[in-house]
Amino acid sequence: MGCYSSKNILSCCYDIASINKNKTTLEYKVALKLPHGLQYLDFDGNTFVYKMDVTDWVIAAFKNKKFTNYINYNDEHDDKMSPVGGHCKGCFAWNDKEICWLIHSVPRFMVRFDKDGFVDEKRTHIYHSEEIYGQSFVFLSGIPIEQLSELLQQLAIMKPFIDKDSSTSSLPILSMEVAGSFQINSIAISLAHEPTVYHVAKSPKNHIDIFSDMIQTTFGGKWHCETWIRGHHCPNHFDTHSDVIDNKNITFGGITYSSSHDHSKYACNDADLVYIGDLNRMTSQYGRGGGGVIIKNPNLNKMIRAIMAL
Repeated sequence: MGCYSSKNILSCCYDIASINKNKTTLEYKVALKLPHGLQYLDFDGNTFVYKMDVTDWVIAAFKNKKFTNYINYNDEHDDKMSPVGGHCKGCFAWNDKEICWLIHSVPRFMVRFDKDGFVDEKRTHIYHSEEIYGQSFVFLSGIPIEQLSELLQQLAIMKPFIDKDSSTSSLPILSMEVAGSFQINSIAISLAHEPTVYHVAKSPKNHIDIFSDMIQTTFGGKWHCETWIRGHHCPNHFDTHSDVIDNKNITFGGITYSSSHDHSKYACNDADLVYIGDLNRMTSQYGRGGGGVIIKNPNLNKMIRAIMAL
């Protein structure tokens, strides 16, 4: 068993086979919504497949799962937005056996649940005004419930703006070590089998670029980043000699769009790793909390590199 680490990051590693008493199987799904509508690219394990409605993808991911607790978080709610704290967006849900976690980039989007703990298909939707730009989604299921406290700590580090309709808004009080000198954390969600999945989290108190100052320094390689390109860029953002480079365009078949029309947050390196999360590469994001997952998957990495034309 091994883990990525650096002097700047607390890295917690778990052998899933030893803690997974319910024998759940970690699975993940990835979708990239295209601009101007709900059409999306669905990663089927080998390649991207063009499909029609990413809302159906989200509902299918949660369908037939009954949850006892869930936390919806988004820096933009229907009636209010938070310009400070976490820039993170997602739905973290669990029962007595497993944890499921949707991480996405869509403002105001929430996964709604009925009184019995099942996804409410009628109330789970993306607002029409949010269809204009590209968006990214990653869904993890089968996370062992034994990792609940560690993953709730990841949420707490990011300082999310929690939706009032969540079943709970309680997050753990951070330890002095995490809340003090580090304020960034990396946790291995799966080490028992390949691909390996990690979650990384950054506090809004830690004013860094999560891509160059955390992801690249911890996981290595040369990274290309597809994020919202508005406002002040990070240094050397288009420098081909840099270890972290901003992407300019996405191309799939006859579809091409620029990063200025893509609200997604994902990246890939030259060593089979992919990041999908909720922070942009802009200086204004230094003071925001957020994170995402690092997935080691050669096929997914290959497809991300292909649509970036690398």
